[in-house]
Amino acid sequence: MPDAVDSFDATVLLGVLAQVRSGDFSARMPLDWTGVAGKVADGLNEVVIANQALGAELSGSAEWSASRASCPSGWCSAAGPSAGRGASSRSTA
Repeated sequence: MPDAVDSFDATVLLGVLAQVRSGDFSARMPLDWTGVAGKVADGLNEVVIANQALGAELSGSAEWSASRASCPSGWCSAAGPSAGRGASSRSTA
């Protein structure tokens, strides 16, 4: 039988996993768990935090992606999010 320090409540783990799976990246495992259970909790929290940061980064690039879609010929995509809006960035020389 596992030592009390290394045991954990699987329903808490399942709950956090369900929240993250549904897109709630604010879900966290308890910070007061110790031993192996604490290492598992810390590791999962780190993964959730990394996914949260990645999601924020990707949602911030949505404007740039939308601007690329508005320039179907592709030449303005290299100029960034403002390309294709207003004056052309191409040289006429």
